[in-house]
Amino acid sequence: MSAAYPRFADYASRIAALPAPHVLTIDDLLVADFRVYTDGRLEIYYTPFDYVNERAKLTLIGITPGEDQMWQAYRAARAALGEGLPAHEALLRADQQASFAGRMRENLIAMLDGIGLPALLDIPSSRWLFGHRSDLVNTTSAVRDAVFVANKDGKYVNYTGHSPKLLQKPVVRGYVDGPLAEELQQTADALLVALGEGPSEAVQYLIDRKVIDPARCLLHFPHPSGANDWRTRHFAERRDQLCAQASAWFRAHA
Repeated sequence: MSAAYPRFADYASRIAALPAPHVLTIDDLLVADFRVYTDGRLEIYYTPFDYVNERAKLTLIGITPGEDQMWQAYRAARAALGEGLPAHEALLRADQQASFAGRMRENLIAMLDGIGLPALLDIPSSRWLFGHRSDLVNTTSAVRDAVFVANKDGKYVNYTGHSPKLLQKPVVRGYVDGPLAEELQQTADALLVALGEGPSEAVQYLIDRKVIDPARCLLHFPHPSGANDWRTRHFAERRDQLCAQASAWFRAHA
């Protein structure tokens, strides 16, 4: 297993031993073998989103992989390992197939088109970022691994970055100081799009610590989740500003 992906190397044999992708369930993944942290209120599970596209022109930053994205990433990685493919290919497949998967991806494509990204990247549609021109984009999260929090009924649900607040929990903030900061430095030529309040807080934190250049950061871009009822309104309110910021970055880095 490649030394370039030490975290994946630690989990690869366990991923390869999982049930076949077509029968793999989320229950196969939410187990101690993949759990990296628990305190009775919050649980974090390794998710194979270690691939970084250092040549990207655009980096999209979510809050954390949700349950569905985690499952999709494991399915892709399990299939690749079953075919005998190397770590790089397994992680690339997981990234391409699972990042912002489902309806969320459709919403994201529409908003990226809405701020003129296709013209700036010289592609017909932002949909190409998840297909023919995936070489242009890097997808990541403020917290790279999947995070779940216990609700009032004691059931673990997807973490939204609000309770606890992203930067208040040391174990969560550690992902921002560590993997996220490193990844954003590795993709220094990319415009950063922070999707929602949690990712925007994480990016602002790194700006304040002079880790990244604020000129490359589009903050408070509406999160594409279907559960974000204010998405359309917030996008309409911020569209012109986001367009101007994106254009200015690409003009300066043509």
